[in-house]
Amino acid sequence: MILFVSPKDASTTEHIISSHLLITLLKSVLRSSNCRVVWSQGPDCTPSEAQSVSSAIAGSKVIHSLGDHPLRCLAAAQQIERHLWARNGSAAAGMAFNYGSPPLCKSFRDLDLTLVQVAAAGYGLGLGPRRTFTLLMSRYSMDGYLCDPVRRNNTGQLAVRNNTGWVNPPRLQDPDHAVSLAEAFFTTVILLVTELPPPNPISSKDDTGLRRSMRRELLHALAAESRSHSEAFAAASLAVSPRSDTEMSRTIFKELLRDIAKENAQRAGGAPTYELRPSCSDEYDPSFYHLRRNEHQHAMDCVARLRKAKNLSTKFPGRRCLPLVVPPLEAHPRFAPCRLILHLSGMDAAIRRALLFALTGGEWLPPPEPSIAITASNSGDSDILRSGSSFGSQRRFERSSSYNKKEHEEFSPAVVAQSSVSFLEVLQVLTLQIHTLTSMTELHKRQELDAECLTISQSLSVKSYLERLIFVPQSLDDCWALRCPVPLPSAGSGNNRGSILGLLIALYEHRNFEGDDKQDEESGGKFLA
Repeated sequence: MILFVSPKDASTTEHIISSHLLITLLKSVLRSSNCRVVWSQGPDCTPSEAQSVSSAIAGSKVIHSLGDHPLRCLAAAQQIERHLWARNGSAAAGMAFNYGSPPLCKSFRDLDLTLVQVAAAGYGLGLGPRRTFTLLMSRYSMDGYLCDPVRRNNTGQLAVRNNTGWVNPPRLQDPDHAVSLAEAFFTTVILLVTELPPPNPISSKDDTGLRRSMRRELLHALAAESRSHSEAFAAASLAVSPRSDTEMSRTIFKELLRDIAKENAQRAGGAPTYELRPSCSDEYDPSFYHLRRNEHQHAMDCVARLRKAKNLSTKFPGRRCLPLVVPPLEAHPRFAPCRLILHLSGMDAAIRRALLFALTGGEWLPPPEPSIAITASNSGDSDILRSGSSFGSQRRFERSSSYNKKEHEEFSPAVVAQSSVSFLEVLQVLTLQIHTLTSMTELHKRQELDAECLTISQSLSVKSYLERLIFVPQSLDDCWALRCPVPLPSAGSGNNRGSILGLLIALYEHRNFEGDDKQDEESGGKFLA
């Protein structure tokens, strides 16, 4: 692992190890008589040298555990919430519910999330953005899924420009689990870069951070449903720490309630309720972590209705385009490098694969050319015929609805139009990339970073981001399913369709976003997207 030391002091490897604070702390509690290091070649270490090496190994394990253990809890809770562990019964479901639901989540899930953010930010006490991203992929079992697909020829060698076959992703216990795990992966990434601690107040009377957090809590609580005064205050109080001034928080709540809520007429014998104003509906976050999934469904319907009413009241009704999510709030400088995880090449590959999955209607690999599929069927080559599937001929795969429906269906614009795969979280990650691009580009100019974060920040620019959007990996270059005009025509050139931007344009041109139900078109996630 890489330990963070100021470049001025990093003259030798030995000095880097000895100057790390954590290793210095561990070395002071390790007895040299209990430390022994045996090399495969050469003389054994002296007790003093063994103590130094042992403390470095222990420090590496501590730093890895600070990110890995809470991430395991986050991944397990997300999987239980999506019914992936149904056989564990109601006990596990109840623990996961309390772990991720207010008010107990402040003492469980939120603290684990903060530890993972510490790990992603680096600075020697964390793994850094790249290692945290790799750990995320591993804990959510997305290795081989959320990456660029790889081609192989019949001899097992990598192939760049042929359609002889694809490398199937790893097998899971149930093929449908990969879809839920991919959704959970992107949701966790969104939480990591969005729900960061605010900057420290500059004085005892500075309430900027508290006001922003309370506004965010109250707004999303009212987006989910109308609430009474006491219910609204309880929801906003999630942002108030025990050390905060109670009188100050009550004053802020009253001001926020007047600003973002409107009072409904009092019913006979009941207390008045408050609902969200249309003018504040733009601040809704589809992945806000203090609302459960069913509450987000209600919130999306409410926000869609409010945004439509707001849009119709403008000078040009129906012509206003709103971002899926507003820019994230300013973060504490210690946690700001965590957002660099959005701009890794691995994240771009994950986005491309998720968009390809949505374009093909739920296939992890591009569909084969019809002539090749027919030849494979006649010759009994199941690997080529099923190159659009992820799990070959395993028995459980017969349960996969996507394969049963599309095994003999030729890929065409009709397949894209009929696709029901949601990619709302992917669009939100792309939006957050744009929102954070400027701040991450200038991050190395505003504060000191470790070597890894410094390299990532210096490599970012508007030009490099545009190049990332149109980059096509070799495996998708000249891929039949992405060719133009057959099988997918385009109003433009159709070039670089294997890139993020090319896949987005293909989805925009051929995906049936309107649907058959006019009411469904104007509500929920479809309207937000």
